[in-house]
Amino acid sequence: MTQTVFRKLSKDECATILVEMAPFFEGSSPDPATTQILAQDVPFYPGYALLELSGRDPFFQDPVFALWKPGAVRMLDWTNAPLYALNAEGALLLDERTVVRYALFFLANVRAMGGFLAVVETVDNIRWREEPPPGARHAVSSVIVPVSLERQDEAGCFFLNGCVLFKRSLFKAAITVFPDGAVNVSAESCLIEDLPVLDDLFER
Repeated sequence: MTQTVFRKLSKDECATILVEMAPFFEGSSPDPATTQILAQDVPFYPGYALLELSGRDPFFQDPVFALWKPGAVRMLDWTNAPLYALNAEGALLLDERTVVRYALFFLANVRAMGGFLAVVETVDNIRWREEPPPGARHAVSSVIVPVSLERQDEAGCFFLNGCVLFKRSLFKAAITVFPDGAVNVSAESCLIEDLPVLDDLFER
């Protein structure tokens, strides 16, 4: 499983970042004293950090996500547009060390058309509507495999294998990452159907 670590930023760091983000908050800046920002390195975008912002201001009814480096902010909106725009600027670094992290990042931050899709690397990634019995949980866990790189072709496309949850079914999936950063997921076979899971990323 790919591990990711967030670091909580200091109030001074928050204040600096919030000033740069002011244009995205309609010209006003949330209060650094009541805003929490968590930062995570993203090696596929050298120099950038993935930020998760939350707080008591009206801007943060839900957590806000952004890619940031000093002097540059790219707000994330659950579409592929901000990522493709950043990739077109030449910010993306794809190689055998970064491609799995990039695929996981992309699929976590871009909502699929036609239904909720999520990469599942362990049973703990599943948002259960109701907790399954231990035996059923073990059965699900036994068929899940982490995302891994299978090969790269001469055109620079990366071919990955993994598992995805689409609506209420768990699938073995083939994930293709193209040189421009586009990501395609193809369900190869259904592993388990009708799981008692939440149907949508934003469902509480």
